[in-house]
Amino acid sequence: MDGPVGIAAATVAFAGTLCTSVQTLHEAINSWANAPRTLHELRNGIKAFQDVLASLMNKLKSATEESSPPNQRAAYQDLEPVFQRCQNSCDEFASLLRKITSHSDEDRLSKRDRLRVHLNEKEIAQFRGNLEVYKSTLVVALQHTTV
Repeated sequence: MDGPVGIAAATVAFAGTLCTSVQTLHEAINSWANAPRTLHELRNGIKAFQDVLASLMNKLKSATEESSPPNQRAAYQDLEPVFQRCQNSCDEFASLLRKITSHSDEDRLSKRDRLRVHLNEKEIAQFRGNLEVYKSTLVVALQHTTV
């Protein structure tokens, strides 16, 4: 995968992996009918991130076409570290979420896990803040590609 088309295709692959991770997190949080407000707010933040990521993915996919300028395709390579850091952050948070909701099922959080969510609000807020930073970075990249 040498050259600008290969670089853009690799970036699309990074972004696709990230999309899958973010979607999995969103579905897990969305499935709990009795999730605390903290998780509902996080779910909304994840949804906003997904929307930006989807728009950027559309731009990335069109950049893999031969007709797009080589410098535009190569510019997307700069996004790979952002995708990777966001992926790592999502993976770490998913691990924490599994740990603090280990007594719950797919549809409902147990009372014990609701307490554990409450006790981990600082970590949840930190992840939400990180996600907001990643979203802002992707918005800037998206704006740059439409100029």
